[in-house]
Amino acid sequence: MMKIKQKKIFLIAGMVGLMLGITSCPLNNPGGSKPATIYVTHTNDNSVTFFNGTTGAWLNGTLIDSTFTTGTYPFSAAVNSSAEILYVSNQSSQSITFLNAATGAYINGNLLDSSFGTDGYNYGIAVNPSVNILYVIDNGNNTVKFFNAATGALIGNHGVQSDPYYIAVNTSSNIIYAVNSGAETITYLNATTGDYINGTLDNSSFQAGNNPGPVEVNPTANILYVININDDSVTFFNATTGAYINGDFANSTFPAGDLNSSLSNIAVNPSANILYVTSMTSDTVIFLNTSTGVYFFGDLDSSSFYTGDGPSDVAVDPATNILYAINIYDDTITYLNARTGAYINGNLTNSTFTTGDGPKALAIKP
Repeated sequence: MMKIKQKKIFLIAGMVGLMLGITSCPLNNPGGSKPATIYVTHTNDNSVTFFNGTTGAWLNGTLIDSTFTTGTYPFSAAVNSSAEILYVSNQSSQSITFLNAATGAYINGNLLDSSFGTDGYNYGIAVNPSVNILYVIDNGNNTVKFFNAATGALIGNHGVQSDPYYIAVNTSSNIIYAVNSGAETITYLNATTGDYINGTLDNSSFQAGNNPGPVEVNPTANILYVININDDSVTFFNATTGAYINGDFANSTFPAGDLNSSLSNIAVNPSANILYVTSMTSDTVIFLNTSTGVYFFGDLDSSSFYTGDGPSDVAVDPATNILYAINIYDDTITYLNARTGAYINGNLTNSTFTTGDGPKALAIKP
């Protein structure tokens, strides 16, 4: 694939596009669905920016007015649509910040009172509104911490294997999944109690590939997907039992990109049967079949679509048919058609919008 770099031009082009109203053109929005809100955290300026999920406009008109201060090094984010709360996991300040998901206001009036200590180096975060629990990976203590999702009170700590970084929750089967980079495993726990699904930690942890990273679950197909960063691949697990979907690791692991693709994140669209994987090396998002793991459009080149420079995270809104990729090296977010990979405003420049410094993580409120 021939690679065409487009870097800081997005910072100007994205702003011009907003001023000229380019982002207000009609999009594929089935049934006139309400626009999602997109949240982007920034590790270089310790903030989160709110975007309109359909147009790419800053939610409050300007970047400054749509950006809110977090703790230090906001590594990940999750949103609770039921409670209208946005959670930001601040790795360096070892805290979780709670913000109003509609306005950006701190839930307890200020940053200090709305940030809750984790007593460890927290990374991945996930929320389960049905049981009112927020899950936070504590890498320093090899645990998953359970917090009250409304108040920030600590509920409990549950041990996993070595060097955990990422987490996902399956509200349908009431299971959480912790990715243990050091042990190269995935641990399955009960999402309410923290109990291991097979009674013990070892029996509830399943072998992944080389340096497993971000994880995503597809409740519709009952499949869990885990990126193997050093193998440039994705492994498919049964989301309830931990078994490989095709009987063994080799047959359940599928390539995603070329050698040294630096796979960075993953999202799933069950309604379109598409799995999305971002590659930092090729500046692309790769489309895979969610059931079979094959490239969605037949081969790697046909199934890869350019983003900005260094896509670090990806998310999808099936209701509006929009795919979002944040680009850490040019401080932008790119909007694509979630089924075809086409840019929402015709080309990459007009479909890419400026965000803060060092975008790291995405969250979406449909």
